[in-house]
Amino acid sequence: MPGPLPGDLARTLAQKLRDDQFVLFAGAGLSMQAKARDGSDRRMPGWEEFLAAIGGRLGIDASSFRMDQLNVLDAVQSRHGSPALDAAVRQVLDDDAFEPGATHAALAGLRWSAGRTTNYDTLLDRCLKATPAVNDADFAAALRQPRDKRTTLFKLHGSLREPHKSLHATTNCTRLQEA
Repeated sequence: MPGPLPGDLARTLAQKLRDDQFVLFAGAGLSMQAKARDGSDRRMPGWEEFLAAIGGRLGIDASSFRMDQLNVLDAVQSRHGSPALDAAVRQVLDDDAFEPGATHAALAGLRWSAGRTTNYDTLLDRCLKATPAVNDADFAAALRQPRDKRTTLFKLHGSLREPHKSLHATTNCTRLQEA
């Protein structure tokens, strides 16, 4: 939505923020806003570019998975194993070569009740100074913490530390908010 928000939407969002009901959901578009440390105009890949690069490294045509793109990663894992998938993800998403961008900084300035991301990279983690919940053990550990000590960042597909982990993220995030 280009331009300023309509007044009623801006007021609703401001109230949600005040009521601790404002949840950030970030995907590859946010990571693409990162700045290359070498000063070049290089960008983090978008979702389709990421999947094509992973598939290309391991001989899988990502374009044949249009109906469910996460199946590209499942296919790589099935055919080549988790270590090969993990290595490919880390090579394609070399986030050490990037710094969080202005959008990351602006988002870090808001008081989110929680953040959800499908991004594997650490850009949002670094910007929010958060240790994300990535796997079921992380979610279980978060549930044991008092509400004010819990992580607020949830990685729905995994992280560079643990790429492409199959989580019960929606269920766990709901349980965490209810506790």
